[in-house]
Amino acid sequence: MFSLTATTLLTTLLTLASASPLASLTLRQTYQLAVDYNSAPGMSPAEWSGPVLVPIAMLTTFPGAPISASALRIDNETDSGLVLKDIECRAYRDTAGVETGSAPFTLAQEALLSTNLASVSSVLCYVTESD
Repeated sequence: MFSLTATTLLTTLLTLASASPLASLTLRQTYQLAVDYNSAPGMSPAEWSGPVLVPIAMLTTFPGAPISASALRIDNETDSGLVLKDIECRAYRDTAGVETGSAPFTLAQEALLSTNLASVSSVLCYVTESD
């Protein structure tokens, strides 16, 4: 009669798992860019804060959310390996990405939120199709 102890079974499973082709896969590279925000009211001189690193296609909560901002922009000094002109971002008032907090913004066009300060909690950046 054949019987396996729990230790033998666990050892066998771990050996099989380490021999699997899936064990040799590396994690997918994550691309990210930097987003800055103006923490001064819209009619005052700009006081840009940040950068906040935002992974592409991942809703990201601003540290200390919600933040108060009058404008948002993509930081043009981002060294991400991405073509920044092909990136578009949108801010949200909530951390779940349900309540829109800004129009889409790009490297060429920042998002003007308000002449006062507006609350935003998260941002989503994504690649758009190039012309």
